[in-house]
Amino acid sequence: MVIKNSEYQSLEYLVNEYVKSELLYIADYRNDNNSRKFYDHFTHEFIAIKNESQNYVAYLCDNSANKNIVYLNRPKHIQEFATALANALPEINSDLVKEAINEIGSNLDERYLLLYCMKHGVLYHHGSMTDAMRNYAEYLYRECKEIRYIISNSTLLEGVNLPAERMFLLSTRKGSGNLRPSQFKNLIGRVNRFSEIFSSPNIESLAKLQPEIHIIGTDKYSRANADFHSFCEKVMRVTKKDEDEIENVLLEGAEINDKNEDDYDSAMTRLENIERGITENFDCPVATTKVGLKLLENNISEIKIFESERQIEYVLNQFSAWNAPISDSNTLMALIYKAFVSFIEPNNTNGKKGIFRLKEEKAQTFYAMFLDWSIQQTPLPVMIQRFVKYWEGLSEYDPVYVGSWGDTNFEDGHLDYYTYMKNKTISEKINLAIVRIKEEEDFFDYVIFRFVEILNELELLDETFYKLAKYGTTDQSVITLIKNGFSRGLSELLLNKYRDLIEFRKDESVWINPAIHERLKANSVGFLQRYEVSLNVVTN
Repeated sequence: MVIKNSEYQSLEYLVNEYVKSELLYIADYRNDNNSRKFYDHFTHEFIAIKNESQNYVAYLCDNSANKNIVYLNRPKHIQEFATALANALPEINSDLVKEAINEIGSNLDERYLLLYCMKHGVLYHHGSMTDAMRNYAEYLYRECKEIRYIISNSTLLEGVNLPAERMFLLSTRKGSGNLRPSQFKNLIGRVNRFSEIFSSPNIESLAKLQPEIHIIGTDKYSRANADFHSFCEKVMRVTKKDEDEIENVLLEGAEINDKNEDDYDSAMTRLENIERGITENFDCPVATTKVGLKLLENNISEIKIFESERQIEYVLNQFSAWNAPISDSNTLMALIYKAFVSFIEPNNTNGKKGIFRLKEEKAQTFYAMFLDWSIQQTPLPVMIQRFVKYWEGLSEYDPVYVGSWGDTNFEDGHLDYYTYMKNKTISEKINLAIVRIKEEEDFFDYVIFRFVEILNELELLDETFYKLAKYGTTDQSVITLIKNGFSRGLSELLLNKYRDLIEFRKDESVWINPAIHERLKANSVGFLQRYEVSLNVVTN
């Protein structure tokens, strides 16, 4: 009998929802404790059992299977624990890992923390890694039997499917709150998936219908007041009805109350301004300027648009009257500050999360430099060394903003968003530079570039400069490949050496001959680029 994909997915749902019965353990090492309990989610009983592991790293090692996923909330904690786990494990012997270490080391830096962890059979995976490194980590975890551990956060909730026999949670939080029941079930559903259970003809594989989930409490990664008993009841008790709150205020079924009423009004106002008459019986303010409408279209929530749009229009008109279209990064950043950021109020919560830093001239200069690096196609290893060199030139008393990677607060802040580089080794600086470059790229692409798009739509940017800022090139063939999902570097490689395998179509889509896979292998092109091609070119 052949099972269709839709039938397969239905069977998997039934197995995960009604057949699989997770064995849930709690090992709590907080306050020098080492208690261990088994949670029976049918009777809601916590049964004490013996725990011989002296610490949480030993517990994880003692209870591991062949493939293990370890969940933590923060990227900083993910890398800290990956290091601690790697320190407790022997080095592995794998040709695949050796090849990966050589390639990643030459593309980044041989002191990259991931490489050290990899040597000991440990990988990590989080949003402050480049897409290429996350893809490589997923590939190695799937293909290399010697790699037994991957440490990750909620990126696992976003469609990443990895083989796993056991899961360990060193945190029960996602962001600033606890994992909701649906998120927890989605997470643990990654363990012993339907295809893994029934892919083997051995009766022993049916034991995977009872996968082990271990919640580990620690002083380092758990909140002191975290109540794991209450958490287990909320997310696992079979008699408890799950009622997840609908976060999108525009979805049918969302309850509009005092907490989300402002969000609802804001969303409806934006929709009505973008397309008049789309909402019914909704009286809302209307943008009276072109820039006001553009701010709404680009979902700029940091600025009080209706109160500020005419002043912003005046600033832009004054600039346009006295200046040619913008063709350099410094002028661009200065105008973004003057026309937009200067209208963000100091107590604005959204602005404080990032864009507000552009009030500082040093920050404007930094992001102008960052954009120039992108336009000039500065290699990542060079960018890493520039970050490190800059940090080493600072006074030992100068704190450096590193966001969630910080260990100290500064001025009026109460969050540890800063660090002193005098306390860091060269290896720690390099690894901090790697994650900060990715985070700064994301900040520029998803926060700052909204304003670049507005200025371009208002015809205040030079066309060539805009293409360089957005795509890093003016070559239309490269731009078309980028629009179809390829990175700029790979696009240029394909056009330079494999142009005969590429067909550009009138609708701006691209067809690439699957023969490219064998050509890339024959030419000894590295895994990173071959894998990116595999994500975009289907093999016949």
